[in-house]
Amino acid sequence: MCKLTFLSENYVKDADLSIITGTPDGQFPVDNIKDIRTTKVFRSSDNTVELLVDLGVTQNIDSFAIVGSSTDGLGFTALTIKGSGSTDFTGSTPITIDLNQENNFGFKLFTEVNFRYWKLEFTGTGGFTEVSKIFLGKKIQFDENSFSLSSFRYLNRDTSDVRQNDYEQPFIDIKTRNKELRGTIQHMNSAEFDLINEIQNRHGKREPLWVLTDPEGSSATDGEFLFSLYCRFTVIRVISMSGFGLYNVSMTLKQVG
Repeated sequence: MCKLTFLSENYVKDADLSIITGTPDGQFPVDNIKDIRTTKVFRSSDNTVELLVDLGVTQNIDSFAIVGSSTDGLGFTALTIKGSGSTDFTGSTPITIDLNQENNFGFKLFTEVNFRYWKLEFTGTGGFTEVSKIFLGKKIQFDENSFSLSSFRYLNRDTSDVRQNDYEQPFIDIKTRNKELRGTIQHMNSAEFDLINEIQNRHGKREPLWVLTDPEGSSATDGEFLFSLYCRFTVIRVISMSGFGLYNVSMTLKQVG
């Protein structure tokens, strides 16, 4: 069974972000990472960049995720993160983040650790390094439940405008693709229902979250990336009760551009 995973409480939102190594582009400052839009990015002219994330206090962490700009992609080719109790990362264990350029997404779920400081080490594209949105926090995972197979829908829309003249020659205004996931989690017990309510109350339709539908990649080639989104709820509602204390909840999740 695919372990439906939500990355909800993102400690990066309130963290201090700074540059350890690298030359920032003045038009693309590091705090752009905190903007919810993927097209607001941090950029450096260096091929190797190190960022420091100061959470302010020690936090329990077991998840990291990253998405690139919806127009330009990830903007780097490799990423390693390290946690530490201080700004000295000597001896810290590196965690390599799994990346997929085609799906513009990367993540790693790992054994929980407790650190205040995190160093993010990027290898760029050769001419520059670009970073869009990142998540650092704890996962909310449904070990015994997920979207029902009959309800699951995956949409990958090409939003490009296509017109043609009288000779049926196409004129194409190329735009981004936009993913959407729809599904129903059936027979949720009270604990699972409480988790969904917690997530809904935190995000509503306003605050983005991260959803990993198939983090183990068991449903399709690169399914761990294909069915993962940095997204917003557009619909979440209780369809019915399927028994005493059991709930069927449907939702629609749309990729944030």
